[in-house]
Amino acid sequence: MTSTRRATVFRAIGSPVRRRILDCLRDQPRTTGQLADAFPKLSRFAVMQHLTVLTDAKLVLIRRQGKFRYNFLNAAPLQAMHDRWVSQFARPAAANVLALKRFVETNPQMKETDMPQDSSSGIGGPPMMSPAIGTASMIQVEIEVTIKAPRERVWQALLHESPAWWRKDFFTSPKTKAFIIEPKVGGRAYEDYGDGSGAIWFTVNLLDAPNRLQWTGQMGGSFPGPAISIVEINLIPTADGTATILKLRDQLIGKVNEKSVEDMTSGWKMLMDEGLRGYVEQK
Repeated sequence: MTSTRRATVFRAIGSPVRRRILDCLRDQPRTTGQLADAFPKLSRFAVMQHLTVLTDAKLVLIRRQGKFRYNFLNAAPLQAMHDRWVSQFARPAAANVLALKRFVETNPQMKETDMPQDSSSGIGGPPMMSPAIGTASMIQVEIEVTIKAPRERVWQALLHESPAWWRKDFFTSPKTKAFIIEPKVGGRAYEDYGDGSGAIWFTVNLLDAPNRLQWTGQMGGSFPGPAISIVEINLIPTADGTATILKLRDQLIGKVNEKSVEDMTSGWKMLMDEGLRGYVEQK
């Protein structure tokens, strides 16, 4: 991140109103109208001005769906600043301090005599915190791919024909015979080794055919993780219905960093653009 970019981010989070807007977007994306309603003392124009500052700093990403403008939180710039200013040596200590703060604030009535004892010293105090606690971060990856095929065809290929378009260089085992997606809520997206063996990538927790799909999974293995991945795919038809805009958003929570953003962005582009789009348009 350049010094100019850092200055833009610092300026963006310098306003308490803009920090409250980011708080509003932590749980889920919101339309501009919903954000304006959350600040009744501000005019819609003032809220738009604050959103413009946050957008310029890349802290908020904009996606339009029909007549609505959705605002998404992008924590990557904040994570990059965290990685720069909190070194790997300072991070464990800072994490422990934050963990202690959370412990005290969530247990305001706990007396000193109620505190667990440190078995090594016999001195009363809060529970010993692992350096890993509090170091989890969140990043968000977004890609957009236009596929020259109707939405129903793209949906069919996405869910029912994954063995044909899922890239074999993404397999995690030489035993893998195919990548299977079970097209139902609670269904698995997994590598099939045969004979009941395999590896689950994701579980389908939302399916709204032929519009929207959401997976949740655990990232590990060759991925830097561990991390929880929440992937949402929206299929939006073009005005004439002859093409489909695929929008994918992947929120990663866990041991992630700026390189994770690059790796996941590249990976999803390869799968959705070269893999799915290439397969559908060729067929």
